[in-house]
Order: sequence, then structure tokens, then C-alpha cells
Amino acid sequence: MKLVFFLTVLGHGVLGSEINLGSAATFGVLAHTSITSTGATTITGDIGTTGSSITGFPPGTYSGTEFIGNQATVALSDAQSAYNTLAGLGGAIPLLGDLGGMSLAPGTYSLSTSAAITGILTLAGTGSSNDAWYFQIGTALTTATGSTVLMTGGGLPCNVFWQIGTSATLGTGTAFSGNILAGASITLNTATVLNGGAFAIGASVTMDTNQVNVQICPMSSSTSSAVQPPTNPDSSTFVTQTTSIILSTTSDSLLSSTTSSDILSTLSSSSSLPTSTSQITSSGTSSASPSSTQISSSRLVITPIKVPHNPAVRVVTLNGRIEIQIC
Repeated sequence: MKLVFFLTVLGHGVLGSEINLGSAATFGVLAHTSITSTGATTITGDIGTTGSSITGFPPGTYSGTEFIGNQATVALSDAQSAYNTLAGLGGAIPLLGDLGGMSLAPGTYSLSTSAAITGILTLAGTGSSNDAWYFQIGTALTTATGSTVLMTGGGLPCNVFWQIGTSATLGTGTAFSGNILAGASITLNTATVLNGGAFAIGASVTMDTNQVNVQICPMSSSTSSAVQPPTNPDSSTFVTQTTSIILSTTSDSLLSSTTSSDILSTLSSSSSLPTSTSQITSSGTSSASPSSTQISSSRLVITPIKVPHNPAVRVVTLNGRIEIQIC
């Protein structure tokens, strides 16, 4: 029995959902050495440190669980992985100095040394909940008193990530959006509100009467929707708004074709394709359901369907899109 696999290669680069915090996603505050809070800090989510000291709770409160020492090791490792992913993103738009007064569209931005925010930095979305902003800051981030990171156009704080080489210091009364991943320490001064998480990869987190609200994105259409097989697999054309390719394969090997080498070159993080109608999930488990799933690490959508033995295959190129028709 032959199978056909539909592979959709998304052409719009990295989405926010691809910056994976893993087990750290539920943490409002996570630090390497210690967590210290003064005053009535409130945190929605977990708190944790791989060190031995968490002080200030009470009077501070948190809605999740406290993790100390080895209990926090996996979460901190996941935060470190996210930090490394952010640091390795290419194609960043270079910026200089003070980000206050700017309005930035979704994208990746870099500052080779330090960054400041004085006044209002606007992150202007396009109306999509998948809009994402990534900031690569070489050394330190500092915000002035009363500064704001304002989100407009439907963007979500869960899709904003700040990768900071050394330390982040948020000034008194700052209203900040996004997840802060600092190579060293994080300081939230009095009355600062953080809509996101504070992850001090190399040192401590210090707070003073703050509000920290964990932001976890809802499952987006790009990760939840699957490419559906055609209603008539005997004669069909697969059409999508992004580059779409169909592969035919036997149960033990790929059939050679003029496009297979090009396709396989995209599978850098998925070395093999499924070889039965079982669903292959991102966790490596399988089920009998033929419904499709997405391998998020390579941004592929794979849907297996049965086709007649030895079908005729016709390759059509239209407006830069490759279509393979099964006749």
C-alpha cells in the first residue's frame, strides 16, 4: 500500500509559539541563585530557584507552586534553551540605544550593547495573535521610571521575548510586556508590573511590591489547524497559501522524484517520515487516527492518506507553487 504525505513548509519564519519555554512556561519568576521580594508582591504562576533561598513570601503571594534546588533544575534548563534559541535567531533588524518613542512591527530586533526604554515603546501588531517580537540585547536593559511597553493591534505579551546578555532593571512604576530572559540578574523596582515571566538564567531576581502575570498563549490557528486530505484521493490537487509539496512513499522507502531531494533538504530536524497510516505526533507516540499533526520543530504539517496502487502523478507549477496531482 502506498501513502501520500502532504508537507506544508511555512514561509513566514519563526512564530512566537516556536520559542519554547518548556516546563518554565508556568513560572512567573525563575532564578539561578535566589529570589528576594519586599512588600506585597503578587505573582500568578510558579516561582523557583536552583539555589536555596526564596524570601519575601509572605507577605508576597504566588498562585502556583514553589520549586527550590533540584526541583527547579529542569525548568531553568528549559529557560536556558529558550535563551539560546533567541540568541541564535538570524535576520535581526539592528537598533540603537533608547527604544522609547518607537513603534515596532512584529519581527526580530537586536542591540549590540545596552538598551533603554524611556517613555512608551509600542509593539504594533497586524491583527494576528501570532504576531511575535524578539529582542536580542548584547548587555543590559534598563527602563526609566513610569516607562511602558504597550501592545496594540492584537499582539500578545506571551509572544514577546527579551534575550538580555547581562541584567535587566525595570524602573519604578514600569508597565512591561514580554518574557525577560537575562543572562545574569533581574531587578523589578517598586510598583513595576510585568506581563510575562522573569527568568534570571545566571543570577537572582529581586522584587519590590510588584505584580507579575504569567502569559501563556492559547493554541493558535497555525499550530492547531491541520491540512485536510481531499475528499476524493483518486483525483485531487493540493492547494495551500504557502509552499506545498506531496511525497509518495512505500512502507520502507521514499520513491525517487524530481522534487524529493529538495523536499528532504528541508527536514533538518525530522530525519524520517512516517511509514504507516498511524498518526506520528510531536512527542513520538502514535495512534490509529489518520488525522494530521504538525511537527513544530520543523514547521511541517503531515497528513497521510491512502491512494490506489501505482497512481499516475502529474507535477504542475503555478505562480511559484508546486502542485502534484494524483490521477
